[in-house]
Amino acid sequence: MVSALVSSTGAMDWAGAPGNFTSQLREAGLPPDLPAAVVQEGTTPRQRVVIGTLADIAERALAADLTTPATTIIGEVVNALRETQKTVACWRYTNHYAS
Repeated sequence: MVSALVSSTGAMDWAGAPGNFTSQLREAGLPPDLPAAVVQEGTTPRQRVVIGTLADIAERALAADLTTPATTIIGEVVNALRETQKTVACWRYTNHYAS
């Protein structure tokens, strides 16, 4: 299964924490510097996001104490997520201090 994912193009997502999945992807040939993210409880007020690379995302998710339900996202689409987070943070800051 992992080999089939590696040969596909574009982003991948995995319903769960990164764990062994990311090391299997690296062993199958994906570059360790490929962007990766874990989203815990996505689309809820309790959503938490950790961003890193394929090489370090498992460690980052553990350090942040992320739990399931979580989705691991791998690929350049993570860069769009990073930009979205910056925009939302700026919007929240601006609207909080606008009054």
